[in-house]
Amino acid sequence: MTYRIIDEPRPSGLSNYAVSPLAPLFCVIMFGAVIIWPWYAFNSIAFGSATRRKELTLCAVAGLGGFVLSFVLVAISERIPEWTHPYLALVQVAWKLGFAYALTDIQSRSFELYEYFGGRVRSGVAAFFVMLLVYILVRVAVPYSQLPEWVAVGLM
Repeated sequence: MTYRIIDEPRPSGLSNYAVSPLAPLFCVIMFGAVIIWPWYAFNSIAFGSATRRKELTLCAVAGLGGFVLSFVLVAISERIPEWTHPYLALVQVAWKLGFAYALTDIQSRSFELYEYFGGRVRSGVAAFFVMLLVYILVRVAVPYSQLPEWVAVGLM
């Protein structure tokens, strides 16, 4: 019988690509959240987070909820004074940053154990530049003026 720590991460074959949970948080701040939720999910699976189900659920709620929130905010914006619209954008930002911070906090616990037990950690710099490239390609390829307003707001 071997001693096992309940919270000890169980890395997958993708563990060579795990980065610190702060890297996706910085990318959320720089590029927006839509392309970041899959990164949080991948990171959780890669280093075998003990709270993987909770993290994947939060990613799904954050992503899908962001689009629903965008739809609701656009619907509300047609019925309220125009000077309040910038404040509605703040609701969207608070939603995304709140979920990103919560995911970073939850992932950090398992990630620190992963790192302590000798898990390999990649630098987030390469992933940052990949996200920058994806962000530029999405901004160039997606004609925001042709999308419904609630979708365009959700993608920002």
